[in-house]
Amino acid sequence: MKLRFVFSLFVAFQFFGSANAQVSEQDQKYWQWMQSNLIAQERLLNYHRTMVAADTLITHVNILMLPDSEILEDAALFIQDGKIVWIGATSDAPVVSDVQTIDAEGGFLVPGLMDMHVHTMNDADYLLQLSMGITTIREMNGFKWLLNRQQAVDNNELFAPNMFVVSQIFNSNDLNGFAIPVTTPEEAVTEVRRAAREGYGAIKIHNGLALDVFQAIAAEAQRVGLPLVGHIPVSATVEEAIGAGMRTSEHLKGYIIDNTLQISEEDWVTASIDTEMYIAPTFSTYRQKLRGNDSLELFYAQSHLVPPYRRLLWMAVASQEVTEKTILRQAAFSKQEEIFKKLLPLNLRWLAGTDAGDYDQLVPGLSLIEELEIMEGFGLSPLETLKAATTNAADAMDWQERTGRIAVGLQADLILLDENPLETVSNLRSLRSVMLRGIWIDDPVALRITTEDYIDTTYDYSGPILEDAVERAEGIMNEGYVLSDRDLGAWAYFMRKAGREDLSDRLGEMRQD
Repeated sequence: MKLRFVFSLFVAFQFFGSANAQVSEQDQKYWQWMQSNLIAQERLLNYHRTMVAADTLITHVNILMLPDSEILEDAALFIQDGKIVWIGATSDAPVVSDVQTIDAEGGFLVPGLMDMHVHTMNDADYLLQLSMGITTIREMNGFKWLLNRQQAVDNNELFAPNMFVVSQIFNSNDLNGFAIPVTTPEEAVTEVRRAAREGYGAIKIHNGLALDVFQAIAAEAQRVGLPLVGHIPVSATVEEAIGAGMRTSEHLKGYIIDNTLQISEEDWVTASIDTEMYIAPTFSTYRQKLRGNDSLELFYAQSHLVPPYRRLLWMAVASQEVTEKTILRQAAFSKQEEIFKKLLPLNLRWLAGTDAGDYDQLVPGLSLIEELEIMEGFGLSPLETLKAATTNAADAMDWQERTGRIAVGLQADLILLDENPLETVSNLRSLRSVMLRGIWIDDPVALRITTEDYIDTTYDYSGPILEDAVERAEGIMNEGYVLSDRDLGAWAYFMRKAGREDLSDRLGEMRQD
């Protein structure tokens, strides 16, 4: 796993000198990160106050009854207390008063989309995801503050997509603070049990685990009733990973050997026949390796949707020299395509995930639509592609009785499209409206925070501006918003470097761990 922005900044801070030193470019990026997150958090708080679930009758709509290709034409459905309570023909719709009525005018109603691999870095990600019809995300590196956010969402105390939070990554080293180092089977048992006690939804594993440690994690995860997800370790074959009971695998690791980025010589086609493992290829991560004009083309088309510090990082990546290592990494995309096409005849259970959040050049929300378009372009049918972000995703999390389908008794997580996505998943771009847990979002694009909204994230800072930022953070937390311990710790460090120990202490006291 690459060093993330916060840690590269921490390293850079070691060279700043005194607190009164001239403001550096790294300082400016870091300050933008804090300011942009505060803007996003205040926006999310405002939406929580103003956007609430309402009993709703939707009429004259074509309902996609996934996982099948059946469409209920000129249908209606009634939502009460955030759940679907009735589905039928518009002509038979219940006569109800004092409810919100939506005439879909022949649009197509689809389950809300799910991004099955995210790493939230900036809280504006939630708004981008919702603006593209993503109503559920799977956080693929869990911490206590994420569990608290998940609980806030479940209690309708946070306006954000539904969250499924997996454990912190298990790996042979700590991945610069992002993973739990597990080097013996005994440690594996201890850490799996701890993750189960703390309430994570799955155990996440990574590339570097020794085979005996991986097997111990898998066995203990099965004993405590938690699914095993993540990277097939370099030490294990695809057959061994499937035999160990992996629930989902990411990035086609194992099919591609992570150390060499070459396709494995194992007979992984035979190993994958009749597997119950779900596979998230995350094709869209190819964008992380783009440089030069390829990167700049995306930058000018999409970077207005990301915070200023991400724009600066994006430009820095685009200007990097293309090395042999970069070329090798870029070639992994064509290897993924080759593997995917060989596996297609097996009718496997695919998942759509992006790695969006804290990785280069991936725009949350938009990257999931691109992921689905790539999957369809490589030969997966529109129906199977759509299932990768709806019914398959729900089933992989064992949420099939909660969301991912349009059925009586399920949560009202829905998207309304102008065009039929069973013709092509590109029709997901015809998004008209979104319903999140019974909250109707008539114009989801308006949720987005764009470059213009971030215009006041000034490069300059002074005592009063620093104090105002901490007061804003305290105000957000006092209203019940779950702030990230990662952010609070980083902001506290920044305040110390700025010579404000008092502000650093106030931020440190807000941490949950």
